[in-house]
Amino acid sequence: MPVNPIILMYSHIKGKAVLIPKSAKYIPITLTNSQSSATPAPFQQLISIDPSTIGSSNFSSDLGNIRFYADSAFTQPLYAWVESGNSNSSTSTNIWVNLPNGIPANSSITIYMELLSVGTEYDGVYMGEAPQLSSTYGKYDNGANVFNNYWNFSGTSLPSAWSGSGYTVNNGVTVNAPGAVDQANYIITNTASYNTNQITEFFFPSGFSFGCPSGGGYGINEGWALKSDTGTDRSNIIQVVNYYAICATDFETVVSGTATKSGSFTSDPSSFISTMYSTSAGAVFGIGTNPPLYNNSQSATLTSNIYTGNSYIYLWSFDSNTSVGPVDYIRTRALPPNSTMPSVSIGSIA
Repeated sequence: MPVNPIILMYSHIKGKAVLIPKSAKYIPITLTNSQSSATPAPFQQLISIDPSTIGSSNFSSDLGNIRFYADSAFTQPLYAWVESGNSNSSTSTNIWVNLPNGIPANSSITIYMELLSVGTEYDGVYMGEAPQLSSTYGKYDNGANVFNNYWNFSGTSLPSAWSGSGYTVNNGVTVNAPGAVDQANYIITNTASYNTNQITEFFFPSGFSFGCPSGGGYGINEGWALKSDTGTDRSNIIQVVNYYAICATDFETVVSGTATKSGSFTSDPSSFISTMYSTSAGAVFGIGTNPPLYNNSQSATLTSNIYTGNSYIYLWSFDSNTSVGPVDYIRTRALPPNSTMPSVSIGSIA
């Protein structure tokens, strides 16, 4: 929030005069990029704090009194979003902060976490939280201000630029089981492009399901390659740049390039975030379940269709009696240099 000049006073940090609100509590946070290349700009920095150690009495019960600034005069607010641990008794709170200018190579920057008066709530603009964390779904969700692309599927309709068939939106999205052989239900966005400098993440709350073993999943699509097929050759059902089908029996074949995924499970788990990204253009996966949607020979046929441009995000269910979802939100964020997140050093309350 803007600083009232009437209440300003001068302080000295390392010999430099800086303006600090007389009544404000704040914590300096140093971010160090140890890589030989700069982060992208903008860049989403993950910051983990321990409210219980800092002192629960400094925080609103849901941490709604936190704000972030790029400068010690508190004139340059930063967009930030609490991913988890939104409690003043939490021992681990994950917060994403959007750094519009990123962090230069082999450099450190300092940002400032201001603590407003206890009882202050999120403003839902500069400071917010994941949609499932508030008592009303998405009440303070400002993810669209923090991430490169962001959808929380609030309400009962697909967001703009999403389309598909056989889905249900109810504060989260589920792709329903098609209930027929060689048929697919899906949702896909045709505007959010994916490239090698971007991470795509899906949040699944506890109690979600996937269409195993017949097929179901989510990922990055080359385009409108997803369709039903009445034949036995399923290689044209979906062709992907980076795709992860999440089942206990899943497998993958990398046809070209390299890619990274995380978030597998073997039974109905607690909530989790699945992450995937490619570090080389044209990385093509053939992935399936048991029985597989692709085998090695079918995946190999994709070598003539390697896609080196942008692609699209999707969620789908194929040949299944089980729906896929729900998904509470999907986001994309910048890939850190060499896939290494800058380090974080939390200072003391001043």
